[in-house]
Amino acid sequence: MANNPVGPLPPVHGGYSTDVAHALNQASYAPLFQQVFGANVFQTGNEANVDALAGQAIAAYEASEEVNPFTSKYDASANARPPANLYPFTASEENGRQLFFGKAQCFACHSSAPLDSVSSVTAGREVFTMYCYANIGTPRNPNNPFYQETDPTNNPNGYNPQGTAFIDYGLGSNPNPSPGGVHFMTNTPGDIADFRGLFKAPSLRNVDKRPSADFVKSYMHNGVFKSLEEVVHFYNKRNIAVNTAGEEVAFDLRVGPPAGYTPLFPAPEVLDNVQNVAGLTPSESRQGEADVATNGQIGHLELTPDEETDLVHFLETLTDGFIGSGPEQ
Repeated sequence: MANNPVGPLPPVHGGYSTDVAHALNQASYAPLFQQVFGANVFQTGNEANVDALAGQAIAAYEASEEVNPFTSKYDASANARPPANLYPFTASEENGRQLFFGKAQCFACHSSAPLDSVSSVTAGREVFTMYCYANIGTPRNPNNPFYQETDPTNNPNGYNPQGTAFIDYGLGSNPNPSPGGVHFMTNTPGDIADFRGLFKAPSLRNVDKRPSADFVKSYMHNGVFKSLEEVVHFYNKRNIAVNTAGEEVAFDLRVGPPAGYTPLFPAPEVLDNVQNVAGLTPSESRQGEADVATNGQIGHLELTPDEETDLVHFLETLTDGFIGSGPEQ
């Protein structure tokens, strides 16, 4: 999440000064908002309530079938809740599913199964996120256009005065406190170490949804990876370096690889709080290693190339719009 200050908005229609209240009061759909929440919803002094109501409206929309239709191949398979048995998985897709909920450790952040509050709303259907925050060690994207947006004249409300020195601290760049009053930064982005580099784990539903087969998607918060294959390979081998003979070695990101070995991936943009920064395997981490730096959930998963492919094939089953597109089995 880039640090793009937009500046205060001028008071309008009764003195609203908050971004949300101003935007809603000026929107073409403001009458619809009033129809749902009352004709006086935009009255002066009600700005905080408008913010809360806007959140309710967004949550209702995101929970609707328009956003979450649950029409993927996964939802038409025996894995659905309730099981559908319309479209059986291929051997590769099924192996990918087992890897997702097992060896590949994806479920640790991308499964809502342990969340009773979510399951009660979705009737037990998986949303493929735990809504947690983590730093998975994503490298910088050198092609991020934000690095070049340094001209305050042409872009006065969103320019980047730091240029290529800008660091995206994620949650640690959020100046707004949590509903519980937790502050993620004090004065400058990243000045509270516990929140540096943390990003919310997104849902993996529709992770491969594209307008056409040749459309190139961008993955991670900064778009550094351009395919699911790259993403899965990163999760598998982030902590791996290779020498000229093709031999691989795992290394601690805080230390670097041994002499003669080159990392397969660039260093994390933010090293603080990186998951499994030590590069342990999942089996190694289960030997008494519990803290986030050695949890084995990413970086050295020991997946084979075929297993990486199977995992990608499983992720492709999460795209909505599949039901009804093929023959039922």
